[in-house]
Amino acid sequence: MTMFKTIKSKFVTTVIFIIIVTIIPPLLFLYHQYENNFEQRSLAMLRTTQEVIRESLNHAMLNPLKEIQPLLEQIGRLKYIKRVRIIDDTGIIHYSSDSTEINKPITSVSEDHKILDSNQDIHVIESNTVYSQALPIKNDKKCQSCHKQKDIIAYLDVDSELTHAETFFYVGYRHTLFLGIAVIIFLIGGLYIFFETTIHKPLQKVMLGLDDIEKGNLNTSIPVTGNDEFAKLNQHFNSMAGHLAQSRAEIKTLHNEQLQRADKLVTLGEIAAEMAHEINNPAGVILTRADYLLLEASDNAALRPYENDFETIMKQTERVARITGNILKYSKKLPKNFTQFDLSKCVAESMGILEPRLRRRHISLQQSYSCQAHCSAPVIFGDAQQIEQIVINLVNNAIDAMEKDGHLKINVSCITENRHQLIVEDDGPGIDEQTREKIFMPFFTTKNSQKGTGLGLYIVKNICNNHNAEITCESSVGQGTKFKIIFNG
Repeated sequence: MTMFKTIKSKFVTTVIFIIIVTIIPPLLFLYHQYENNFEQRSLAMLRTTQEVIRESLNHAMLNPLKEIQPLLEQIGRLKYIKRVRIIDDTGIIHYSSDSTEINKPITSVSEDHKILDSNQDIHVIESNTVYSQALPIKNDKKCQSCHKQKDIIAYLDVDSELTHAETFFYVGYRHTLFLGIAVIIFLIGGLYIFFETTIHKPLQKVMLGLDDIEKGNLNTSIPVTGNDEFAKLNQHFNSMAGHLAQSRAEIKTLHNEQLQRADKLVTLGEIAAEMAHEINNPAGVILTRADYLLLEASDNAALRPYENDFETIMKQTERVARITGNILKYSKKLPKNFTQFDLSKCVAESMGILEPRLRRRHISLQQSYSCQAHCSAPVIFGDAQQIEQIVINLVNNAIDAMEKDGHLKINVSCITENRHQLIVEDDGPGIDEQTREKIFMPFFTTKNSQKGTGLGLYIVKNICNNHNAEITCESSVGQGTKFKIIFNG
């Protein structure tokens, strides 16, 4: 069945089948009709000729003045009469238009003649051009005075050639079969050539072009000739290849830019981690000294007025240590390990990293954590570091959208015992419908090149897929944006 997998093989097979079914049965029927008509017409003429000759013989036999042999010789000279004989029941020729045959057995002068039989039909004796039939000459009452009581006196054998009209008719109906075969071959060959030149070869060019595209050769093109459908297809193919080549160049340029930016971000992250580590050391010293002074102030009256200042220094130093600790924690490359963890605690720790950004932009933060009676805590199975990345990416996007003096809401809640929900909502400018359909696509961003890479929400979407979570975005222009993530199980 491999041969029927190509359009060419299917087309050729279908064409041959249709031609055979639609032409050969009518052709055979027509040929059969021609043959029957030819035989019936030829035999009718032969019988008519035999009847005329038999009547002439009867007249001659009843007229004593006429002889039979000269009559047969005269009849034999007629056009289209090849031979006339009178033969007895033993096959001996008594009279013949060819006098040399007289008294000879019929089988010795014509091997094609059948054994004489009163019921024999007309038969062909020479290459479909001479028909023969032996008709019995019956012993009528008027003949019984000479031939006694015999039922059959003799047999009249007539060999008749085809007339010119019969010959043409015979050749014509024979040629009809060959003409039909020639028409079938012509149709099959013509349709095959038509398919090969107008469909198969243009299709092969398109297939070769697609193979080049698949191999990465986007500079390929197909010559456009004519104005048919394949010409339009080739035009569209060349246009597609051009757009793909242009898009690949743009993606390559963008990819290089993003790699450079990612490299800068990695370097910046490493520097920030190092700085956080370095800040922790003097922060620890400050915290220790401030704690020591606070203890001394309880016993030293001169230091007592500065107790509040020492407490403030300690609180702010602890805050610096907490921020740098979060940066160090987030910057570590921890192994991806799915475990059970509290979603609300994970979100709270993530927000600790972003607290300076929120305060600097004067963005108020409202966090809420609620669970139903059937669920003590929103525990999920996953990678806590990846969930932290989701929260940080979504909150960073919200901060960039609101600019200043905005309001950010984060809610963690339990839907059921095994389903938990995280909502990050801002009151920024919102997202239009056309943009909302593209936000999860890689390298799509509405930010300028200095801020956005177009990978944040793409990464968020992939992390959600890895955690069997569903993420949706609800937003409209001027109404803010809400991201909702539902963790299943």
